[in-house]
Amino acid sequence: MFPHRKRYRGENDPDIEFYSKSTGDYKRLTEWEGKDMWPSVDRNGKLWFASDEGNGEYNLYTFDNGAKRQMTSFSTSIRRPQVSADGRFVVFARDYRIWTFDVATGQSSPCEINVWSNENLATEIGYNSAGKITDFDVSRDGKKIAFVSRGRMFVSDITGKFIKEMPTDRGERVQEVRWMKDNESLLYTRTVKGWTNLFTITASAPAAEKQITRYERTLQNLLVSPDGDKALVNSGDSHIDLIDLKNFNVSGIIKDEFWFRPTRPRFSPDSRYILYSAYRNFEPDIFIYDTREATTHTITSNGVAESDPCWSPDGRYIYLSADRYNAGFPRGGGVSKLYRIPLYRFSESLRTDEYDKLFAKKASKDSLKVDIKIETDGIADRWEQIDVKGNSQSSPHVFNVRGKTMVLFNNSPNPRERVLTKVELSPFDPPKSAAIGDKGFSRLIMTGDKFYALISGDVHEVKPAEGKAEKITLSATFSKNLHDEVNWKEMLSRYEQYLPLVRNRDNLRTIQNDMLGELNSSHLGFSSSGEEARPFYRLQTNATGIIFSNDDRGGDRLVAVNGTRVEASVDRDKFFALPQLEKEITLRFDRKGEEYDMTLRPVSSAALKTLLYDSWVAENRRIVDSLSGGRVAYVYMKDMGTSSLEKFLIDMTGIALGKEALILDIRNNRGGNVHDDVIKFLSQRPYLEWQARNGKRSPQPNFAPSGGPIILMVNEQSLSDAEMTAAAFRELKLGTIVGTETYRWIIFTSSRMLVDGSSTRLPAWGCYDLEGNDLEITGVKPDIYVRTTFGDMQKGADPQLVRAVEEAVKGIRSRQ
Repeated sequence: MFPHRKRYRGENDPDIEFYSKSTGDYKRLTEWEGKDMWPSVDRNGKLWFASDEGNGEYNLYTFDNGAKRQMTSFSTSIRRPQVSADGRFVVFARDYRIWTFDVATGQSSPCEINVWSNENLATEIGYNSAGKITDFDVSRDGKKIAFVSRGRMFVSDITGKFIKEMPTDRGERVQEVRWMKDNESLLYTRTVKGWTNLFTITASAPAAEKQITRYERTLQNLLVSPDGDKALVNSGDSHIDLIDLKNFNVSGIIKDEFWFRPTRPRFSPDSRYILYSAYRNFEPDIFIYDTREATTHTITSNGVAESDPCWSPDGRYIYLSADRYNAGFPRGGGVSKLYRIPLYRFSESLRTDEYDKLFAKKASKDSLKVDIKIETDGIADRWEQIDVKGNSQSSPHVFNVRGKTMVLFNNSPNPRERVLTKVELSPFDPPKSAAIGDKGFSRLIMTGDKFYALISGDVHEVKPAEGKAEKITLSATFSKNLHDEVNWKEMLSRYEQYLPLVRNRDNLRTIQNDMLGELNSSHLGFSSSGEEARPFYRLQTNATGIIFSNDDRGGDRLVAVNGTRVEASVDRDKFFALPQLEKEITLRFDRKGEEYDMTLRPVSSAALKTLLYDSWVAENRRIVDSLSGGRVAYVYMKDMGTSSLEKFLIDMTGIALGKEALILDIRNNRGGNVHDDVIKFLSQRPYLEWQARNGKRSPQPNFAPSGGPIILMVNEQSLSDAEMTAAAFRELKLGTIVGTETYRWIIFTSSRMLVDGSSTRLPAWGCYDLEGNDLEITGVKPDIYVRTTFGDMQKGADPQLVRAVEEAVKGIRSRQ
């Protein structure tokens, strides 16, 4: 068996190279248009592989006397061909079946395989809505609750005793439901062939549902106006639609950037204005639209994120959450606090006025007056922070309770918790806040004088005065055939023929991911899990750190694991796959005819991989120290995640301190989203020096990597956010890039949860350099191209690292 590898060239097209033991190097075997994949070699050295050169679909190819030859001409692609050791047959997958290619006859045929399987997607499974409610609403008369569970819609009395399911299409998914002002009709959204549209149904005498919209885009964030005459909904990623509930006419009134997860728009208390947020330069700003004048007022215009805007009950304030000091993009997160913005300049009540009321002959009624005026001039200076203890706050909802302003919101006492919290506001008293229960909410409403919230999948009645939220048990039992949750008709026709063959979640994952693959984009994916798919038996690899070899070189031979004799004809790993990770494991070895035991503490296979990875990094650091005489720091990042960023910062403020140059290695880095933090740290340069009396001078800032040479190492396995880091490094001219071209696998995605708990991942943002190049297509080319071949790896050589040290030392000398 000769080693081979797949190598990518321009446009992400892979070619195949073949390693020659005689020369110790690779020979390029394929240089054709298209992609050559999955090389396999028999014991005589004959190469077989798949290529899409012929018709755009992968077919079987080989070489005859050095010439590339197509062996099959299928109209649909084959997958992962493997040749038998004797070279007589090639086996591959095609159309979700296993095929064989007879080398002697040149004929292909599917294998007849009969395997018993559990068709767990085709069975009726019982469900209960308790703890699994995704949306709800309470009727205006306070007597009824409408709620959604697993895409089905139900109506109940306010206590949850009497529940009835509404007759919606069970093959589709209800998402949001709202009561109309007659307390009998429901306005709701549900899917139609994958697109969420608007429907109505009468809950008092359920009949056929009525479809209002017929869009091929998703509707979300449904809201009925305070007067009950209108409704709002986000339509697709760029519109807000207004629905006249008297005649169900729908009109698109606002067009802006809302993306795929817009913040809920809100009616003003008098139902005239619409408060919403839209994106500007990747950060949400806040706007008000006047439905009467068809004009838009800009409330905020900042480079940071303002979220969750809502009206005060009197219409004089806009409440929101914001991190005023840090941009949310690209990493998101941050620490948001509660604020309110007066829409115009006014004075709060004076203590003298309140005192005079004590002597009024006729007590004034405590009535709420809606007073909306919008004065944007100077509005940026009118922000008022609501002082609340906690790490961050979000989702403010503001109510008038007996003449006082009460804000209900999610508060985070620490970054890992979220708790429903209230704060009462008064012109004459400091804010008073208190937690209500111990969990956060996802939806909160006020009906009459009562509050209701969706908390952890259940509807609760919130009692702010008592500081508690009482669960309303909505226990609707129903059965569901999981086949109903697959959108059969909207799949591409090529895959439609295989849908009836789906028997379990693994089949579903395969076919969905294959269909997403047709988009030819990175970062796509579909994942699915459920109770019916959980295995009864689980095995855990007990890794010892011992590297075994099948070569008989006179070393010790493993003969037993925990007393179980090892069979030479059985895969050795089987004996280390146990029901759990053992605290200790006993191995028996044979050494020259004598057996002895060794007891070890095993680790998981993932932990072993981490240890081997760390060992490789440590060896690279030793090599750099040796070649540079200790003058060059070597820092490695496994990925662009938070833990790797923390390790990077520790290394940069520790082992890299005092070195004259830096090598940052992001080879084999699979990405994340911390490129901005890495680049900002690397960009620091000395600009001043400090000196205490009789002390030594010290640079400002303390850490300034750009004060010396920086070498960035990349290779064909540097992908996603590692490519963003490399592109930024090159654009800012922070140093020299050494290695090979990056993988061209860089877009940003977001996932959407499906009704059964499955999740699909789709691209949402492209990444471009300042010349307009899409990094998904171009990747990042190194300044100095250096390859590490399979032969180098066999010899333990790393020419890329050696060249990086040479460039770092050269940079040091040039500055002396």
